[in-house]
Amino acid sequence: LNNVVKHSEASQALVSLHCEDEQVLLRVTDNGKGFELENVAAHFGLANMQARVNDIGAELRINASPGDGTEIQVVWPQKKITVSANAGQNQ
Repeated sequence: LNNVVKHSEASQALVSLHCEDEQVLLRVTDNGKGFELENVAAHFGLANMQARVNDIGAELRINASPGDGTEIQVVWPQKKITVSANAGQNQ
């Protein structure tokens, strides 16, 4: 969402989370100006998203084109999702 605010000039953004049998899908879409992925591939925000997605064993998908807004998807295969019993507790 930080990239939407900083770069997209969007008037709307939608965040959705879908839990399915085989995967969990996080989707962020906006109606902003879009971009050409090849021109911003080394941008810090996108590189940071990719690193975070790699850390959790998910896949990052980016759909963008100039004038058509942007859609970012993070797809976690269910077999890679784990919940720690100690999550959120100080040890």
